[in-house]
Amino acid sequence: TLTVNQLTVKNIYFPHQALTAVEGSGFNSEGQVVGLDQLPHSARTNWITPLSQVAVLCNESQLLRVDGEWHHHGDAVDVALLVMAVKLGIEPQDLNAKFRLVATIPFEPENQFAASLHESATGQLVCLKGAIEKILPLCDTMTTAEGRTHIDREVIHEQANTLADQGFRVIALA
Repeated sequence: TLTVNQLTVKNIYFPHQALTAVEGSGFNSEGQVVGLDQLPHSARTNWITPLSQVAVLCNESQLLRVDGEWHHHGDAVDVALLVMAVKLGIEPQDLNAKFRLVATIPFEPENQFAASLHESATGQLVCLKGAIEKILPLCDTMTTAEGRTHIDREVIHEQANTLADQGFRVIALA
């Protein structure tokens, strides 16, 4: 809800897959990702891990649990993405320790996206988040349950438009 500046990720969409609902509201880890435990291992590897990495690494906010209580600082969208990652089983502090931040392009309304470059023992990782019309032209592949394939822009635009028509704010992660 915008009135209390607390946004919540409610759905996760992967191309050629049904929506996955995210339960709970507000800036806490209550609730779960519906059907997450029913996904095959390949889907967790191909979808959930990269999604969580981008949600945490391309993020300018903080979400910490102190004495059982959640504390947050920063943009409501970024905090909502951190909460989603926690619900997916990711510890943001652990992931940030694994991937050293090298450079960043902070979110600016005129750009409608943010980017970050990270370095780890396995190489470099570029993370993007923002408006679908800004992120999609920068991508040439998408991930399916079977792995990477050529991007199907029509399917992605169709799903994004459906979600927007239902009143959801659609954010692309790459």
